[in-house]
Amino acid sequence: MEKAPRQIERYECLKPLKEGGMGDVWLVRDPLRRDTLVLKLMCPIKDDERLNEEAKRRFLREIELGRSLNHPHILSILDSGWTYIGTQRVPYLVVPYKPEGSLLNLAKRAQPWSLVQIADMILQAAETLWYLHRHKPQIVHRDVKPANFLVESVGSARRAAKLYLCDFGIARMLHRGVEVEEASGFIGTYEFAAPEQIDGLVCCASDQYSLAVMACWLLTGRYPYRVADRQEYRDAHRHLAPILPSRLNPQRIPAGAIDEVIHRGLAKKPEERFPSVLAFGKALYSAIEALTEDMTAAGARSYGEVIWEPGAMLAPGTSANFSVQERDEREIIAPDVMIELDPEITSERILDEPLPEPRDAEDPLEEHKQAQGPFYTPLPVKLVRSYGIMVTPRSLLWSPTGALLGCTCYDYPPLILGPERKTQLIQVRSALEAAALCWSPDGNIVAVSVPGGLAFWDVQRQRPYPLMLPYEGRPVKALDWSRRDCLAVWHGSQIDLYAITPETLSGRLLDRYETIMTPDMVAETVGVMHWSPKGSLLLAGGQNGMVACWRVEGRTIRRKVLIEAQRAVTAVAWSPDGRWLSAAFCDRKVISWHVDNVTRPYLWTELPGSPRSISLTGDGRLMLALRCQAVLVGSPTESAPDAILPGRQLVACSPTTNEVAVLSETRENLIEIFKG
Repeated sequence: MEKAPRQIERYECLKPLKEGGMGDVWLVRDPLRRDTLVLKLMCPIKDDERLNEEAKRRFLREIELGRSLNHPHILSILDSGWTYIGTQRVPYLVVPYKPEGSLLNLAKRAQPWSLVQIADMILQAAETLWYLHRHKPQIVHRDVKPANFLVESVGSARRAAKLYLCDFGIARMLHRGVEVEEASGFIGTYEFAAPEQIDGLVCCASDQYSLAVMACWLLTGRYPYRVADRQEYRDAHRHLAPILPSRLNPQRIPAGAIDEVIHRGLAKKPEERFPSVLAFGKALYSAIEALTEDMTAAGARSYGEVIWEPGAMLAPGTSANFSVQERDEREIIAPDVMIELDPEITSERILDEPLPEPRDAEDPLEEHKQAQGPFYTPLPVKLVRSYGIMVTPRSLLWSPTGALLGCTCYDYPPLILGPERKTQLIQVRSALEAAALCWSPDGNIVAVSVPGGLAFWDVQRQRPYPLMLPYEGRPVKALDWSRRDCLAVWHGSQIDLYAITPETLSGRLLDRYETIMTPDMVAETVGVMHWSPKGSLLLAGGQNGMVACWRVEGRTIRRKVLIEAQRAVTAVAWSPDGRWLSAAFCDRKVISWHVDNVTRPYLWTELPGSPRSISLTGDGRLMLALRCQAVLVGSPTESAPDAILPGRQLVACSPTTNEVAVLSETRENLIEIFKG
């Protein structure tokens, strides 16, 4: 609000709980009830009557739906009405105040929970959702997640807290006799959304899927999918196999019944899940109860009693031991892991509801169908070798000599893929959570971003260097090493530059020699910053759609903004000769520039899918890997790609040969090398 109100109708405003976007939430005092309550108020948007009417319609629907519900675990609406903001008449609603906040808030600060207490939370949530699904008409919540359950601490051995489901702004009433109903597009939270929900469909089983994700999060502190950025959850939910609790946290959850329940709840097809959300909740409760009874009978503490403490980290200096020969399929992860917080999405929500956007595809496989159409000619290439790895790769990057291929993975240490299908495991601290890597100019050293900073790996000696560059928080997404021995690290709103040689890596301390501030740009995706082949130009693309290039000559740095787009940059790339540079955007377009005339961009627009990664060949051809099954190829100077290569999601062209690495279009853990 422009000016904080002192009173809204009869309610005295005490303090704002949430401001911004299209709705405000206030802590208020009710003189009639003599109680502290919460008031939600729709805030109008200036000069946008269409948006105001849509927000008003949804707000009134939330009030109507909330007043029709009567359940001990649903936050009831105590009052509603209309008030004025300036000349605009807007609705408001009033609900009870829960000072402890949401389950997400409680997870950040609460005492550790036992498995039985978590099972009770999930069963409470399942019973509440079951009530909605049996309502006439049926109600699908569509945004089941820890942030949408308010809590009251209980603190008993079997019940840590009582849960209250809230935020019905995007709940959907199903028409009578319809089990799956089409919606106007995706609305919800990507981390918890069911595959059919991402495709714009609505059914009760969608809430069960979201609850299964939430159960996995509470049991292990992790989501069942590992992705590089939030947008990748779209494909992960639809196509990737979930990582089950016993793999996410094997010291706490043994393989067995709990895995089976979560796996069924996360089935891609709604009909393959439990017959009801209540059946899922009861099955999980029974599996956990049986596990704890077995432990009690055996007098053991090997599983389940290892308490998960939200926010706990691996002890400094500890690391897991890996063996390339053994290839144990259970990743070694400590029971105390950092909780992956449910992100706050404030820029696109109306009282926790985003307005619908156009769907990327009417069919979940539409990108594949379009990319396979008659407009693309199969590229004449030959498969020369392939690498079957244990997990799904996250990014691919050739060494400067083109002899080795670096690969980061989800929930697995980074790999170096060499000739004759030889594989080297990068064994640095916290390697399981590595996000990105880059090569030294001679290809003998790999820098790896992990939680807490950057580690360095000696490729020849197959051992880590003692130097560790500290960076707090989650792994850095964007880093690159120039042929002039300058390492660029994009962290937050700045890019740090370091002069690094093999000699400096033998120490334990390294000072950055320059910092480039990027207050209007942040990196949220792997592969959005690269040096030019000669090492004098640094290209970067931000989450806000801006693409910029810096000329770095010693301590003299000059910036050139190439474009300010509206949607996030997903990847940037240079041609091996340094003459072409390209940037891909999440709204299905690629923009390329020739270094001799950067004022004239070349566009590929209305692509058949969202770009995931891009790479340029030695002869200046652009290769674009879509998030679904297609790698498109064409000249940047043409208006569209004209050829297709087998593969999907990941593409990397060798800087010295005519080889290209892609993720297989048929197997999520197979990397294929083509030559043409």
